[in-house]
Amino acid sequence: MAYTVNENKEIIRQKAAQVDAIAKELTDCSSAVLVDYRGVTVDEFTALRAKCRAAGTTVHVLKNTLILRAAEKCGIDCSEQGIEPSLHGPTAVFYSFDDPAAAPRILREFMTKTKKMSVKAGVVGNTVLDEKGVQALADLPSREVLVARLMGTINRPAAGFVGVLAAVPGAFVRVLEAVRKQKEEAA
Repeated sequence: MAYTVNENKEIIRQKAAQVDAIAKELTDCSSAVLVDYRGVTVDEFTALRAKCRAAGTTVHVLKNTLILRAAEKCGIDCSEQGIEPSLHGPTAVFYSFDDPAAAPRILREFMTKTKKMSVKAGVVGNTVLDEKGVQALADLPSREVLVARLMGTINRPAAGFVGVLAAVPGAFVRVLEAVRKQKEEAA
């Protein structure tokens, strides 16, 4: 089918808008995971999308050329050592916005359960991760757990200091009690 000049210009405008939208999501997200979704049924993918939505992540099935152009626009390594080798075959991109490990965790659970899908690559900032890097990201504790650990670490010295402060008067009282007993026995 041949397109007219005006139709070609409109198609180019639409693709440029898609590239801009993908680049914005890549810039705004805390992590993105590219997967090959071959073998996944529509029902499974729909359930996976719902789980992702509940966790604050989004999913888009995108054309590889558009992903590559958006990655170039964001300053992500698009060479043979970067994201380019992952952009073959069908690609779905899972974006995590708040917790960088949210999408990798959901994907790991899904892939373990169904034995379908495979991770092509991941992106954190401008860094491209391989499958092992995405797995390491999935193994990170949640943000809430990390904050709780940090607060415990910050709180620990203060609690120790309070314990030391409380021990000094206690020790003083025990010494006074020992002196009192000693004087009672001597009298």
